[in-house]
Amino acid sequence: MLVAVLKAIDEGLGANGDLVHVLRTLTEVIDDNCGGTLGAIFSIFLAALTAEVRREASSSSSSKPTVDLAFWGNTTTAALETLFQSTAARVGHRTVMDSLIPFCESLKTASTFAEAVEACKKGGEGTKKLVAKLGRATYVGEKEGGLPPDPGAMSLVALTKGMSKVVKT
Repeated sequence: MLVAVLKAIDEGLGANGDLVHVLRTLTEVIDDNCGGTLGAIFSIFLAALTAEVRREASSSSSSKPTVDLAFWGNTTTAALETLFQSTAARVGHRTVMDSLIPFCESLKTASTFAEAVEACKKGGEGTKKLVAKLGRATYVGEKEGGLPPDPGAMSLVALTKGMSKVVKT
């Protein structure tokens, strides 16, 4: 999945500044390259996020909304609500939701993007202390020394860390 996203960026994704196009394309890349529950969660979330971004853009009093942390906090939180209709996974279940929910919620109150990334990281790394309640991890079983953090949660941590290299807030 990451390789496909990087390829799309290398091929010019985002160069025209069309945020809705970027989100639609990312949804397609995820659909085509990330299977399983993680792919479905990312796909549903991105599709809902695209709809929220379009809604914000159309309801903005100016021709273009201000795309800042508050904008992302509002749109990602609304996208989460849509995602919640399709999955029972929540914080504490040892899934990607342990990093996604804190990341989205912190975007509403963070003063910098780095703070939201830190919330995502804390949630992802915290999964190593959790017992899986959903997904494949429920039947993997404990290993000597415990399990590593949930791979789906940590994939989102890696993504947000990468984003933080270009987001300047």
